[in-house]
Amino acid sequence: MKCRNRLRIMLLAMCALFAVVACEEQAPSPHSEAAPTPTPTPIPTAAVAEQFSADAMPLPGKEWLSKFSHMLSVVPANHGPVLFLDMKELRYKPDVQEALRSQIAPALAAIPSAVTNVIEGAVLATSGKDGGALVVLTTPLDIGTMLNAASSLQVTSKTPEPESYRNHQIWNFNEFESSLTIGSVDATTSVAAAGSSPSDVSPPKRVKSALDTFDGLTPRLLDSSAVSQVVNRLPQGVVVAVFDGCRALGSQSGIAGFPDCSVMGVSAELLDQNVVAINIVAAFQEDGLAKAALQTLNDSGIRLGESVPQDSAARQEGSLVEVRQIIEFDQIGDVFDAFGRP
Repeated sequence: MKCRNRLRIMLLAMCALFAVVACEEQAPSPHSEAAPTPTPTPIPTAAVAEQFSADAMPLPGKEWLSKFSHMLSVVPANHGPVLFLDMKELRYKPDVQEALRSQIAPALAAIPSAVTNVIEGAVLATSGKDGGALVVLTTPLDIGTMLNAASSLQVTSKTPEPESYRNHQIWNFNEFESSLTIGSVDATTSVAAAGSSPSDVSPPKRVKSALDTFDGLTPRLLDSSAVSQVVNRLPQGVVVAVFDGCRALGSQSGIAGFPDCSVMGVSAELLDQNVVAINIVAAFQEDGLAKAALQTLNDSGIRLGESVPQDSAARQEGSLVEVRQIIEFDQIGDVFDAFGRP
């Protein structure tokens, strides 16, 4: 079964389990509840801003960085690409969901609007070894409470007895002709995997591997200094992608200069209803490679797919190359097409 089909089955199964909690919450009304105010992010000093552009790339806020890093701490090494969806923000942005529907399918396509009121964030990570996938979710309630609620109101079949796994609990389901395994990470975070037999790596084994990673027993994606560098510099976005390895991106139009990078991060930052900032941070093994990449970008022009930027700028910061583009909202899908839809 293809990776996207497995993810779709997994998220559909989780939607059935979580729907009862979402249905008990009153859907937000545009007249009764305003959209959440984005967390302010610090801006670089004037000297740095002048070197980069008038609209300098913001630094990631502490709250965002803590949340994103916590979710990535569940992702084992050798996973990528990784895709983060800010579901809490997307629930108030149906236009963004529509603009990115094909690019981030099956995640948004598989999560109905009622469930987006429960899921606050989702990280989808694909194994570089076998192509299997896992999803890390943040929710306001612990996963055990949500599963028991769904079972007691007969939204799902009876919740199986959880398996204890150190300080975690694991539930195994058979839904939609596919097995689904959900593991509790902590009070607000869970990890899930799905699959059909025969499978080289079963869902329970994949979930246990993620829990081992969280507990520090096996290497994490964030243990890579290059990944950590990129994550710590990448601004917050409603959608964020992290690519561990850039050679596959070299054949994509409009992003020449990046094939030699080790890790690349891309975030879509909503500036207003009509304008989006695309932030790119690429890490190279040495400063010289970063310098050469910047020169290539400057010589070739910075263009991402079919998008036409209103403004763009690039700079080198040691072994990092940072690119910021301002584009019209309706071109956001073209940008993620250029990166091959993680």
